Amino acid sequence: MSYRPTWRKEPQMTSTYRAPALVVAAVLAAASILAACGAHDESAGNDRPATLRCSGLTIASMSALTGPEAGLGRVVARGADIAVNEFAAAHPQCRVRLDQVDTGGVAARAVDAARRLGSHRSVLGIVGPGFSGETLAAGAFLDTAGLPMITPSATNPVLSRQGWTTFHRIPAPDDDLGAVTARYIAGLPDLGRVAVIDDGSVYGAGIAEVVASRIGGAVAVRRTIAPDVEGLPTVIDAVMAADVGTVFYAGYESDSAAVAVALRGRNSRARLFVSEGALDR
Repeated sequence: MSYRPTWRKEPQMTSTYRAPALVVAAVLAAASILAACGAHDESAGNDRPATLRCSGLTIASMSALTGPEAGLGRVVARGADIAVNEFAAAHPQCRVRLDQVDTGGVAARAVDAARRLGSHRSVLGIVGPGFSGETLAAGAFLDTAGLPMITPSATNPVLSRQGWTTFHRIPAPDDDLGAVTARYIAGLPDLGRVAVIDDGSVYGAGIAEVVASRIGGAVAVRRTIAPDVEGLPTVIDAVMAADVGTVFYAGYESDSAAVAVALRGRNSRARLFVSEGALDR
């Protein structure tokens, strides 16, 4: 087989990394919100936790539970569920409900969810939104409602520049992730020409631009795979015509496998690297 996969020479980032990391991030996000329920026994003159008594409180997770990117979204919801269950076990007299909101990864649905959640005084905060695009669309509504949002997975650096006072995130932004990725790829001893491809999402386009700009002159192909831009066959034609030695794909899982299969089908010998968002199970 002439296709030369990344893992023959370079370390491979497998899905065993991404999913546990997201679960941990979601647990941390939910735990941070649940800390708002905390209290201390001041009469005891120390910091021993007091018995928490509360009811009718909710935290929400906002992520894609259905649709092509549900693999990542369900991991986010699972992490939030773990944190809520652990809190319930530690504080049985303070019951907090988890509302798992399915955005489908669609910005308009995230906006609708943000408006609904923002109208309920019982909601303490949001674990999510899960994706950069839906966070950019819904963030202003959550911020106006005063709802803390802690995303375990949205990485576009633009999100931190919106002036939102309730926005927080756990992962590093794309400019940091992209810089590290570009440095590794550019340091390969037999780099050759490089193709940088993204999936047209806010996340994919953002990290692809960072990688392409950092690699510089070695980038021979810079394309976007999206229905309203150009299709995968056209992009693969450009990659084959440029005789690239390395391909970097930035985007989500739903298209990453198609890119790998298409390259293999054309007998490309290029190494394929993908962004961490393509490994979400």
